[in-house]
Amino acid sequence: MDWHSDALKDIGFVYVAFGAKYIQESMISATSLKKYMPEAQVTLITDRTSNPESLIFDQVIRLEDPPDDRIHPRYYGFWNKIRGIIASPHPYTMFVDSDTCFGGAVW
Repeated sequence: MDWHSDALKDIGFVYVAFGAKYIQESMISATSLKKYMPEAQVTLITDRTSNPESLIFDQVIRLEDPPDDRIHPRYYGFWNKIRGIIASPHPYTMFVDSDTCFGGAVW
């Protein structure tokens, strides 16, 4: 095994998607990612309990919502992204916005 494939084991792509619209976007994005990097480990961090996404994502982690009551509702999206990145199960995490479309491998 070369350094490249060995290093890939520690890197994971993380989507943080709260709500049906963003989960759907994440599914489309993750499909484009897997097209070019089928070996990539892809995790969805979400507020939903059902897992139809598990066919695309290697892992689905549920975070409780609503966020901390000290956070103004305007900032929930930012707060959830921070919480999601902290909850990443990967030693090295590459955060991906749900509306990202991959046109090739990133390395």
